[in-house]
Amino acid sequence: MKSERRSVPGAVMFFFLLVGLLVSACTSGQTLTPTITPTKTASTEFIISGGPNQSAAIYVDDILRVFVNGSKVAEVQQGGHCCSPVAPIHFFSHTGDTLRVQAQDANNCYSLDAIWLQKSDGSGLTQLSGDISGPNCDHEPLEQIFFDQIFTLP
Repeated sequence: MKSERRSVPGAVMFFFLLVGLLVSACTSGQTLTPTITPTKTASTEFIISGGPNQSAAIYVDDILRVFVNGSKVAEVQQGGHCCSPVAPIHFFSHTGDTLRVQAQDANNCYSLDAIWLQKSDGSGLTQLSGDISGPNCDHEPLEQIFFDQIFTLP
């Protein structure tokens, strides 16, 4: 009768190698310390609004952009006080992430009423800007960014 040679699958070989290393470490007096890799906490809902009240509308003439860690999460166009305001901006992120807020002019008037940031549970209330207003709309269109600030999320 001819004997058959069978190969042990790689996973089984790895298992026996790992067990051998553990036994060797334990019998040689070495201490094994587990490594724990921290994970990010669950994301939190943040709100940018036109006042301390989470439902306060935002007035911006003309464009408001919101970035988190360099990625755009919102862009709204409103057109100033002659138009209806835009709804508060909701997004999910983590405490410590980077928030960038930009406002850009698109015609010959520009403004941004005070905007506020807070978590959806009402904590972390922070005023991001005061009222910003350009000249009396009697200039050529600027079409430039007139507000550009970076914050750390609370």
